[in-house]
Amino acid sequence: MAGKNSAVELNWRDIKRLAADGSDFGPAAAKLIRADNSEFESLLRKSQPPKWENCRALLGTGRKISVLRPEFPEVAASLSKAMLGPAAAEFVRGWLVAECNSHAAGASSTVDFRSVDFALQDLRALFADPNLGQIWGGLGGVASELEQVIKKKAKPENYGTSRDLRREGEANKLFAEDFPFAYWRDAPADMSPNVTRGAFDSGLHYLSTQRRLLSEDFLKPLRSDMQNIGSGSTDNLYSYGKCAILSHNASLKGRIELNLLLRDYHFISTDWESSQRLKLNSLLLLRVREGDFISATVAERDVGKLSRDGHFTACLIKSPDFERCKGIITVDVFESKAYFEAYRPVIEVLSRWRGLVPFHKYLVEAAVSADELEAPHYLRDVDHSTLTVDVTSVVQSRSLTPAKPLFDAGDVYRALMKERTIDQGKKKGDETTLSTLLSPTFECRLNASQLEAFQSCLSREFAIVQGPPGTGKSYVGKALLSFLLDNQSLWRRNKKSSPILVVCYTNQALDNVLEDMLGVTERIVRVGGRSSSDLLEKHNLNAIRRVLSEERIRDAECYKAGKEIEADLRSLKERTDRSLMDSAEFSEVVTTLNDMAKKSRKLDDLQVLESADLLRRADIVGVTTTGAAKNRRLLQLVGPEIVLMEEAGQVLEAHSLVALPSTCSHLILIGDHQQLRPTTASHVMARDFGLNVSLFERMVLNGYPYVRLAEQHRMRPEISAVVEATFYPGLANNESVRKYPDIR
Repeated sequence: MAGKNSAVELNWRDIKRLAADGSDFGPAAAKLIRADNSEFESLLRKSQPPKWENCRALLGTGRKISVLRPEFPEVAASLSKAMLGPAAAEFVRGWLVAECNSHAAGASSTVDFRSVDFALQDLRALFADPNLGQIWGGLGGVASELEQVIKKKAKPENYGTSRDLRREGEANKLFAEDFPFAYWRDAPADMSPNVTRGAFDSGLHYLSTQRRLLSEDFLKPLRSDMQNIGSGSTDNLYSYGKCAILSHNASLKGRIELNLLLRDYHFISTDWESSQRLKLNSLLLLRVREGDFISATVAERDVGKLSRDGHFTACLIKSPDFERCKGIITVDVFESKAYFEAYRPVIEVLSRWRGLVPFHKYLVEAAVSADELEAPHYLRDVDHSTLTVDVTSVVQSRSLTPAKPLFDAGDVYRALMKERTIDQGKKKGDETTLSTLLSPTFECRLNASQLEAFQSCLSREFAIVQGPPGTGKSYVGKALLSFLLDNQSLWRRNKKSSPILVVCYTNQALDNVLEDMLGVTERIVRVGGRSSSDLLEKHNLNAIRRVLSEERIRDAECYKAGKEIEADLRSLKERTDRSLMDSAEFSEVVTTLNDMAKKSRKLDDLQVLESADLLRRADIVGVTTTGAAKNRRLLQLVGPEIVLMEEAGQVLEAHSLVALPSTCSHLILIGDHQQLRPTTASHVMARDFGLNVSLFERMVLNGYPYVRLAEQHRMRPEISAVVEATFYPGLANNESVRKYPDIR
């Protein structure tokens, strides 16, 4: 049998030959396999247990792989356990669960050969991944064979766009390894503006545009100031003058650190407790000689040492740069005012992106027609007229105080370890059918526009809610979260299904949302350490992980492996420090540093495994947009399917994108693009390139259906009248605002 479409011809002989080798040929054969999958599925059933190669090939088709759902990750884990041990087996199993869910939820019936390069990069990365490479170690020839098959079958007019996609793919890889060095001296010649209206050429064009614009936003002000050092103003750099290099050593991450001393006593008298200077992970430019700069980051910021003698530590981004500062006792130090850590993880994720863009038809194709809008996957094949749901969260007011307060992180850990009960007992009178809930006449504690917003969030896989000031956009978001937690059987396939991911732009907003949800569930985990909430301190992931160590309840295999790696790292660090002091051959030092970096990544993998297991047990996981980028690997393993993003109108589109795990199949954006737009470091990038247009605003500009809340509870009518006439036509006043006292 042969299957055809406009871009590709693949027959069963091609598929069987590639499948026998365990290749992943992406969505190219998806249409053919959907049309007649019995012959292909027989490949899986010929061997018991199923062969890894056949499982992998089926995963690559991109179709719904129900035959693999229960067994594929477990088969893969059992094979990897024999080769790599139990810790790696769990890593593989978690990763494949996320992959299976992603392919099943996001499968496309069309073949887009403009994304062929991404598919090939994905395959190469998979074979090269140190955590998984041994499993497919014998399959290295498959990638080149697959590439030839795809190229022969693809018609030239369907391959590529106006850009050279292969060159772009190589540039992505280069940038990931070299940031912030790529385009350091000169802006990229082919910089194109954001596509704020209409569709992008392809998923690759979309990702490339977001990456280039964000990186240029960081580099453009620095590029200008570096040319002015010594001869003009440097508005985007802090200058610390000449700093002494006291010593140097290796870090446990496999990088070289310089211990520096501020020589200008003016800086020593700075109030470092409240100062925003020399923040951890800020970018430093070290001038070793005229026109010769080395990039580093702030690795240690001890307020006591800074106040006492001006001591801080810098970590070189590229270890080979150390040779350029050997024998030098002072360097001129400059610090970027734009915070490096807000850019670095996002750009690294975009540069190493693997797979399809989530919600491709909306984000890339800008599809907004009524027939393109779909319900969340968990509500597509159910009878709304007979499905009963608990509507307590939208009918009754609920206390925001936890029924049983948790006293410490140990209590939170024990709450997470309890067996989850998906179907909670329903109170009589708080139930109705889903069709009734989605009716515009449904009576509840939400006003008319809030109910419409709630219903749109529940009935669309990609929902947008605009909330003018005081209209209760956060109120709607909390009502939706409460409803989903009261009806977990709607969206949880089993007790081990992943949690809801709540993403906010600021730490304060995230704290507010999670605090309010403590009255609904105790199974909340906050990722990131910059919370100012006493209530959430015990729910912080790091605090819960400390409980694992203190109570010695960590996984024995992971704990043992971690201790062995830590011992190896300490030994390698001592050897490297001696080599640096003895002026040994630097190539040997670099080799040792690379070994340390690999072992450090393995240690990180073990910590990610433990953290992923904890987060999977939560009902809600909270993280900021920057935190989502920094913890991308962790969130991919956890695999949330529902993501609610607050303050979405303030978030740069690149940040919104990297906050979406590949498993996300239901996205709710809540915000207001008419209040605060995303901030950029460069005014030019906002004015001329549209970087300050959020994903939220871009969808609105393209006519995507959204709900605007229409009744405000915050301003006196005299004030709201000005806002209504200027920004929000039709904004109504709740009766409560007419009772506010007069301004005196």
